[in-house]
Amino acid sequence: MHLGISSLKGLLAAKMTVEGLRRAGPSPTRKRFITALESMRSEDFGGYRVQLGPKDHNASSFVELTFLGSQRWEP
Repeated sequence: MHLGISSLKGLLAAKMTVEGLRRAGPSPTRKRFITALESMRSEDFGGYRVQLGPKDHNASSFVELTFLGSQRWEP
């Protein structure tokens, strides 16, 4: 099985969702869930750091270069 960048994105989205629900408490609402996600100021998900806040919903500024198909990169 080949795991690529899409698999990594899905895994991180799932981990962030689970952590947000955990932080939202036993009776999560939309507002509590959003507040919980925004409280992730510097969360480490297995070496991938996520930073969220009320005015920062990007989670990360990490950029990975990906090549599609038979494209070649010449330095």
